[in-house]
Amino acid sequence: MVTSSARPADRYGGPARWVRPAIVTGVAVLAAAGLAWLLWAAFYHSNPQVASRLVSYDVVDTHHVDVTIEVDRAAEVTATCHVLAAASDHAVVGDLTFRVRPESVNDRAGRTTSTERLTIVPDREATTAVLQGRTTSEQHRPR
Repeated sequence: MVTSSARPADRYGGPARWVRPAIVTGVAVLAAAGLAWLLWAAFYHSNPQVASRLVSYDVVDTHHVDVTIEVDRAAEVTATCHVLAAASDHAVVGDLTFRVRPESVNDRAGRTTSTERLTIVPDREATTAVLQGRTTSEQHRPR
């Protein structure tokens, strides 16, 4: 005697004709939606309104850390950057939030780049400076 877990088609009837095309259509719609989201996410996150980088820092003395930050942004965007000074034990000993100056140089279509030179006044001796992130009026979480 042979046992099978499949239902015998002659006894119970075969599956409905619409089941297989419905499953294939559903999988195709989900795959297309996933691909559309992936392309949107890749494009959106690869073209931020503002980008910045810490060019250099110099621990001048116990209470002065000079930092140079380069900010690239869309011309119409007002950006705010946040930079930290950290001690040798990785504790934050000073921080500075600043708004990027509007007088920037337009270096390519629709984008401006500016170099900001600032001084952080830490509570105790710092060993490093870290660019924490930047925000815009539409982007409230630092990136």
